[in-house]
Amino acid sequence: MIRVLDRLALNDPPEVAREWREMRWDWWADEGDAAHFVGNTLLHADMNPDNFLVGEQRVWLVDWAWPTVGAAFIDPALLVAQLVAAHHPVEAAEQQLTHCPAWADADSAAIDAFVIAYARMTRVRAARQPDRPWVSAMADAVGAWARHRRLTDFM
Repeated sequence: MIRVLDRLALNDPPEVAREWREMRWDWWADEGDAAHFVGNTLLHADMNPDNFLVGEQRVWLVDWAWPTVGAAFIDPALLVAQLVAAHHPVEAAEQQLTHCPAWADADSAAIDAFVIAYARMTRVRAARQPDRPWVSAMADAVGAWARHRRLTDFM
Protein backbone atom coordinates (compact mmCIF):
# COMPACT_ATOMS: atom_id res chain seq x y z
CA MET A 1 0.00 0.00 0.00
CA ILE A 2 2.81 2.37 0.83
CA ARG A 3 4.37 1.82 -2.61
CA VAL A 4 1.06 2.86 -4.14
CA LEU A 5 1.19 6.12 -2.16
CA ASP A 6 4.81 6.63 -3.22
CA ARG A 7 3.94 6.19 -6.90
CA LEU A 8 0.94 8.47 -6.57
CA ALA A 9 3.02 11.26 -5.04
CA LEU A 10 5.56 11.07 -7.88
CA ASN A 11 3.02 11.63 -10.65
CA ASP A 12 1.74 15.00 -11.74
CA PRO A 13 -2.02 15.31 -11.39
CA PRO A 14 -3.91 15.01 -14.65
CA GLU A 15 -4.81 18.31 -16.24
CA VAL A 16 -8.49 17.92 -15.36
CA ALA A 17 -7.68 17.61 -11.64
CA ARG A 18 -5.18 20.45 -11.23
CA GLU A 19 -7.84 22.92 -10.07
CA TRP A 20 -9.47 20.53 -7.58
CA ARG A 21 -7.82 21.98 -4.49
CA GLU A 22 -8.16 19.91 -1.34
CA MET A 23 -10.23 21.87 1.17
CA ARG A 24 -12.00 19.14 3.17
CA TRP A 25 -10.10 19.83 6.38
CA ASP A 26 -9.67 23.61 6.00
CA TRP A 27 -12.79 24.55 7.97
CA TRP A 28 -11.63 22.43 10.91
CA ALA A 29 -8.08 23.81 11.02
CA ASP A 30 -6.86 26.60 13.26
CA GLU A 31 -6.47 29.97 11.59
CA GLY A 32 -3.63 29.84 9.08
CA ASP A 33 -3.07 26.09 9.44
CA ALA A 34 -4.97 25.16 6.29
CA ALA A 35 -1.99 26.51 4.35
CA HIS A 36 -0.22 23.27 5.37
CA PHE A 37 -2.71 21.28 3.31
CA VAL A 38 -1.94 23.03 0.02
CA GLY A 39 0.21 21.25 -2.55
CA ASN A 40 0.41 19.86 -6.06
CA THR A 41 0.02 16.16 -5.35
CA LEU A 42 -2.93 14.19 -6.65
CA LEU A 43 -4.76 12.89 -3.58
CA HIS A 44 -7.13 9.98 -3.35
CA ALA A 45 -8.26 11.25 0.07
CA ASP A 46 -10.31 8.15 0.91
CA MET A 47 -7.80 5.71 2.35
CA ASN A 48 -9.74 2.75 3.64
CA PRO A 49 -9.33 -1.01 3.29
CA ASP A 50 -12.07 -1.29 0.67
CA ASN A 51 -10.19 1.03 -1.68
CA PHE A 52 -7.10 -1.14 -1.97
CA LEU A 53 -7.27 -4.18 -4.22
CA VAL A 54 -4.40 -6.48 -3.39
CA GLY A 55 -3.22 -8.92 -6.03
CA GLU A 56 -0.36 -11.40 -5.91
CA GLN A 57 2.15 -8.94 -7.35
CA ARG A 58 0.38 -5.61 -7.40
CA VAL A 59 -1.86 -3.31 -5.38
CA TRP A 60 -4.45 -0.99 -6.93
CA LEU A 61 -6.02 2.07 -5.38
CA VAL A 62 -9.66 2.19 -6.51
CA ASP A 63 -12.81 4.28 -6.02
CA TRP A 64 -11.61 7.72 -7.01
CA ALA A 65 -14.82 9.49 -5.97
CA TRP A 66 -13.12 12.51 -4.33
CA PRO A 67 -9.77 13.14 -6.02
CA THR A 68 -8.19 16.46 -5.16
CA VAL A 69 -4.80 18.17 -5.26
CA GLY A 70 -3.01 19.03 -2.03
CA ALA A 71 -0.07 18.37 0.26
CA ALA A 72 1.64 15.05 -0.39
CA PHE A 73 1.47 13.95 3.26
CA ILE A 74 -2.35 13.87 3.37
CA ASP A 75 -2.92 10.42 1.85
CA PRO A 76 -0.22 8.84 4.07
CA ALA A 77 -1.77 10.61 7.08
CA LEU A 78 -5.15 9.15 6.21
CA LEU A 79 -3.54 5.73 6.04
CA VAL A 80 -2.13 6.24 9.56
CA ALA A 81 -5.65 7.01 10.79
CA GLN A 82 -6.96 3.83 9.15
CA LEU A 83 -4.19 1.74 10.71
CA VAL A 84 -4.99 3.16 14.15
CA ALA A 85 -8.69 2.45 13.55
CA ALA A 86 -7.67 -1.13 12.73
CA HIS A 87 -6.12 -1.35 16.22
CA HIS A 88 -2.48 -0.76 15.33
CA PRO A 89 -0.68 1.20 18.04
CA VAL A 90 -0.29 4.83 16.93
CA GLU A 91 3.49 4.74 17.07
CA ALA A 92 3.55 1.57 14.93
CA ALA A 93 1.11 3.09 12.44
CA GLU A 94 3.31 6.15 11.98
CA GLN A 95 6.41 3.93 11.82
CA GLN A 96 4.90 2.02 8.88
CA LEU A 97 5.28 5.17 6.80
CA THR A 98 8.87 6.09 7.64
CA HIS A 99 10.03 4.97 4.18
CA CYS A 100 7.27 6.89 2.40
CA PRO A 101 8.88 10.17 1.23
CA ALA A 102 5.58 12.07 1.27
CA TRP A 103 5.29 11.25 4.98
CA ALA A 104 8.96 11.28 5.98
CA ASP A 105 9.59 14.66 4.35
CA ALA A 106 6.50 16.31 5.81
CA ASP A 107 6.82 19.09 8.36
CA SER A 108 5.65 17.77 11.74
CA ALA A 109 3.75 21.05 12.28
CA ALA A 110 1.78 20.31 9.09
CA ILE A 111 0.98 16.80 10.30
CA ASP A 112 -0.08 18.15 13.69
CA ALA A 113 -2.33 20.74 12.02
CA PHE A 114 -3.90 17.99 9.92
CA VAL A 115 -4.42 15.65 12.89
CA ILE A 116 -6.12 18.44 14.86
CA ALA A 117 -8.42 19.31 11.94
CA TYR A 118 -9.20 15.65 11.24
CA ALA A 119 -9.90 14.94 14.92
CA ARG A 120 -12.34 17.84 15.07
CA MET A 121 -14.06 16.77 11.89
CA THR A 122 -14.44 13.11 12.88
CA ARG A 123 -15.65 14.01 16.38
CA VAL A 124 -18.46 16.17 14.98
CA ARG A 125 -19.36 13.54 12.37
CA ALA A 126 -19.55 10.88 15.07
CA ALA A 127 -21.87 13.06 17.17
CA ARG A 128 -24.11 13.61 14.15
CA GLN A 129 -24.18 9.95 13.12
CA PRO A 130 -24.44 7.90 16.32
CA ASP A 131 -26.01 5.00 14.39
CA ARG A 132 -22.83 4.47 12.32
CA PRO A 133 -20.27 2.75 14.57
CA TRP A 134 -17.45 3.04 12.03
CA VAL A 135 -17.71 6.85 12.21
CA SER A 136 -17.27 6.74 16.00
CA ALA A 137 -14.41 4.27 15.63
CA MET A 138 -12.63 6.65 13.26
CA ALA A 139 -13.21 9.57 15.65
CA ASP A 140 -11.75 7.48 18.48
CA ALA A 141 -8.76 6.51 16.34
CA VAL A 142 -7.96 10.06 15.24
CA GLY A 143 -8.47 11.30 18.80
CA ALA A 144 -5.98 8.68 20.04
CA TRP A 145 -3.56 9.78 17.34
CA ALA A 146 -3.91 13.42 18.43
CA ARG A 147 -3.31 12.52 22.07
CA HIS A 148 -0.27 10.44 21.07
CA ARG A 149 1.16 13.53 19.35
CA ARG A 150 0.34 15.50 22.55
CA LEU A 151 -2.23 17.61 20.76
CA THR A 152 -5.06 18.67 23.01
CA ASP A 153 -6.57 21.63 21.18
CA PHE A 154 -8.84 19.41 19.06
CA MET A 155 -11.37 19.07 21.85
